[in-house]
Amino acid sequence: MRDIATHYKVTLDAVVYFMRKYKIVRRSLKEASSKSFARKKPSFTQNSVSNRTKELKAIGTALCWAEGYKSDKANNVDFANSDP
Repeated sequence: MRDIATHYKVTLDAVVYFMRKYKIVRRSLKEASSKSFARKKPSFTQNSVSNRTKELKAIGTALCWAEGYKSDKANNVDFANSDP
């Protein structure tokens, strides 16, 4: 709605009034957030992650060994620090 108001050089209230008058359905908050997120540039690149894969695996293994909860039934890792 803001883009429309800017394009036609009218107030945001005028756009809202027009949409209500002609019963034009507005996007839900979830849909608007999703569209906004899709337009944003990613904060990381695949190369930056893959270059550190070996290092990240080593860190994850050390954390699991030192603080991780392990069980034969578990299908995930849970970190819990029980040291006083």
